[in-house]
Amino acid sequence: IHVCPNCVNKPLTLSPRQKRNLIMSYVLAAFASLGYFLSFFIPAALDGMSEQVFGYLFLLVVLGPAIAGLSFAVSARTRNRKKPLSIWIALIWNSLIIGFFIFLMILGMFVS
Repeated sequence: IHVCPNCVNKPLTLSPRQKRNLIMSYVLAAFASLGYFLSFFIPAALDGMSEQVFGYLFLLVVLGPAIAGLSFAVSARTRNRKKPLSIWIALIWNSLIIGFFIFLMILGMFVS
């Protein structure tokens, strides 16, 4: 990538669209993290809920927002310059949520 010296020395600023996408990525990651946290307490409160219904709710509350948050973080990236730390945090946070969800799915297949 060829970049002029002025562009290289220019401070890293995000466009309004990139800022909006980054904020949405953080909001969705926080929502998915809250879903993980609440999932430890909900099964005890709802004894009559089947495991399958709880799994679907968990899917909608955790995996859906994490995937959407990851896509917002990817769309907030800059192509021609170094990426700000805030974008890396959003990418890693949403990726860890998705990775932990997949880990729990695999673990659940072997435990059942």
